[in-house]
Amino acid sequence: MSLAARSLLVFLPFLCFAQTPRPVIGPFGVMHGASLQTYSLRWFDSPAGIAPGSIFLLKGAYLGPDDLAQGVAPYGLRLPDIPGGTEVHVRSLVTGEVHQARIVHAWSFQVAAILPEDFPLGAAEAQVWHGGQASDPAEFPVVRSWPGLFTRSQDGSGAGIIQNWESPADLPLNGLTHSAKPGQYIILWGTGLGEARTD
Repeated sequence: MSLAARSLLVFLPFLCFAQTPRPVIGPFGVMHGASLQTYSLRWFDSPAGIAPGSIFLLKGAYLGPDDLAQGVAPYGLRLPDIPGGTEVHVRSLVTGEVHQARIVHAWSFQVAAILPEDFPLGAAEAQVWHGGQASDPAEFPVVRSWPGLFTRSQDGSGAGIIQNWESPADLPLNGLTHSAKPGQYIILWGTGLGEARTD
């Protein structure tokens, strides 16, 4: 046996044991995708929660690749789309049915996903899969509607992302120095409206 073959035999067992750390969703790690408000089933008397069809965040550790992976609309069920890529499985604690959420972006410390539009209302739990391993489930409430605006600071506080409609090619950000005029259309960027039909 050649020296190269013997070296490979010694090296291969180490490769078999090299494993991605298990994903961890942090305490109160399920958040509204725009307001970054956190939820707990202990607050279930509150109307707050994640609405079907809305963007939500999962924060923690080892949830995705070291470098941010951005999805492309209409967004897939795994990101990056390779074996071991990040997946989000959501289970209804009311009906027991399990759905996969579409992934907007995935990163080691954060995943943004879209709760399926037909997901049942009530208590639910989310699990992140990455590197072939699953996190412990994190519980959260699913509600009919709980809208929130995306903010310029991207931390859920401060000025919302609002555009003034000047023309199809001219959509400046609304602000103190560029306010909307009476009767002018504006565009609000948000998520959490709940079920929306186009028919």
